[in-house]
Amino acid sequence: MDIEYSIYLGQEQKNGFTGFLAEKNFFCVVEIFDGYTGEQGEQLMSALAEIGNTNYESLISFDSSVSEILKRMNIPLDTSIAIGYKKSQTLYLKTIGSGEIYLNRGKMFERIIYGEINAAGRYEKDDFYVFTTSFFTQSLKGVVHTKALLHKHVSIREFPEQIKQTVGAEDDTGAVALFVKMTEHTETYVSEGPRISIGAQITGFIKQHIETVSTLEKRKKIIIGCVLILCMGLFGWNISKGIQNKGGLQIGQGQSYEEKKQKIEGTIEQAAAKTEAVSDGLQMLQEAKGTLAALQKTTSKDKQDEITSLQKKLKDAESTLIKREYKDPQEYYDFAIEEKNAKGSKLYIFEDKSFVLNPDGKVYILTLEKKSLLKIALPKKVSLDSLVAGYEKNSYILNPEEGILRVDEAGKGKVVIPKETQWSAISSMQVYNGNIYLLDGGNNALYKYAVTTDGYGDRVSYFKGSYADMDANSTFAIDISVYIANKDIVTKYTAGLRDDFKITIPGENITITKIITHTDQTELYLWDKKNGVMYIASRDGLYKKQIASSYFSQASDVEVYNNKAFLLKDAKLYSIDL
Repeated sequence: MDIEYSIYLGQEQKNGFTGFLAEKNFFCVVEIFDGYTGEQGEQLMSALAEIGNTNYESLISFDSSVSEILKRMNIPLDTSIAIGYKKSQTLYLKTIGSGEIYLNRGKMFERIIYGEINAAGRYEKDDFYVFTTSFFTQSLKGVVHTKALLHKHVSIREFPEQIKQTVGAEDDTGAVALFVKMTEHTETYVSEGPRISIGAQITGFIKQHIETVSTLEKRKKIIIGCVLILCMGLFGWNISKGIQNKGGLQIGQGQSYEEKKQKIEGTIEQAAAKTEAVSDGLQMLQEAKGTLAALQKTTSKDKQDEITSLQKKLKDAESTLIKREYKDPQEYYDFAIEEKNAKGSKLYIFEDKSFVLNPDGKVYILTLEKKSLLKIALPKKVSLDSLVAGYEKNSYILNPEEGILRVDEAGKGKVVIPKETQWSAISSMQVYNGNIYLLDGGNNALYKYAVTTDGYGDRVSYFKGSYADMDANSTFAIDISVYIANKDIVTKYTAGLRDDFKITIPGENITITKIITHTDQTELYLWDKKNGVMYIASRDGLYKKQIASSYFSQASDVEVYNNKAFLLKDAKLYSIDL
């Protein structure tokens, strides 16, 4: 059986993303408001297109595949999607966020699934489906317009233009509705929206969490006379019902504002109580975020204070689950007081001394307890890619053009390790017990240069067995053992051999910028610049808590001393209690 389809697209979004896919056996719409680029949307839709090229044996395998793709694409939370996959005489369906799917069969037009649902059922000739979101159906009254056109027996190709004329001057920015009809005809039609191409419209963001609802028996059914019995008998979908404020049952109209609000509040309360099952609680909050985002789009302005209150409750519940604290920094030291054009690019702490690299060719050594400053001039300027470390009374500067320079407190310097042709992308340097360690992400290597009476020995690999892959963004820290952070993974090595070690940090989109620990500390500190957070865990891998501040996103480097995080930003050093 063939299909015929057409697409309604609203005005193009400037900061969001709307897109669709329509193939012989696969249908999909995506709607994202704010914060998703066209390039991200193209990548997302390309990944979703894989579904149409895959043969699924069951609804479960279909649902798992969709979930895996969305997880792999690292999709945002405030996203709505509606998907259909045709296999033989069966149609697999899935909705996310405020996604909705409607069916017209015979004289019946019903919303068959919406929200976080999947379902399967047999389709028939002349079945008419609408893949859309609540923005189209509620804000633009798309259900009313669609029903009217079906009643007039308007051709499917005319639906987009007819609805656009009916909507008129209303703001339909970002709206999408894909109309699909099962037919034995071979003709396929896509209406052309003004100014909008498929590629340009593929903008969207989709939730990272998808719940599977496997059987219709698990959902409550309200049978309304013989009409609904007939519809369920013919197709086997669960059909949603709602009760209007006027009284009486109205088919397919969904829940009222108050019902949705109460559902969100209940979900938030249940999630906040999941302190012993954090992942389950976070999954529930993901669902609440999607429902709240959809509710916000269709709610009048006089309810915005209530929406804001729900958003705060949701944020507070999430902070409780993941043990997040929000803290403001304190200005600790201003290097510009001592030197007018002072600035800093890299920070390193040894005992109670902080070593700050000024790429103009200086190192500031600040004693943290006494706040006494020593300025050391380097032989010449270095680059923003240069690294700094400190050990006892010496500063160590890695200049990618020369090698490693050791400078004493009197300012006398010497290149102790000349630049090596084997170096590719040195991203992190540590000095431990006088030995120098360099992480070369470009070569997937960790080098050790052992200190000798005359200087330093030859480069050797720290590893003595198998080890995890690293890249140019990987960092490491040393205290007896070596801890290497790569994206959201931390591995631990002792005497060059990999330990059985794992850290599980609750939450999504974690990106470790730097891992920190010192001999006088009992914790591991993981700086996430992208999310503005410092994660704290024990050296055994037990997650403890996280500290959030916008300054963590603004800092050029971060270190830890005496249970305080020190953040380097331009010419200033800030501190945050941990």
